[in-house]
Amino acid sequence: AGALAGFLEDRRHGRVGATTAVFDRAGRALYFSKEVLPYTGRPLGAAETIPVFHHVGVYAYRPAAL
Repeated sequence: AGALAGFLEDRRHGRVGATTAVFDRAGRALYFSKEVLPYTGRPLGAAETIPVFHHVGVYAYRPAAL
């Protein structure tokens, strides 16, 4: 809950900076967003934990493409 609260606070102040992802039950990414995902629409309770996953961009290029 602490990490999500930090993300939400950043978002309220216009700081995005990270891409979050949502996964299906098999662990495949469904979609990515600059918004904090998953969106809960309500304040989190102290005992609640909601996983927030960050997209880490790893890109590879052949030398000829550069």
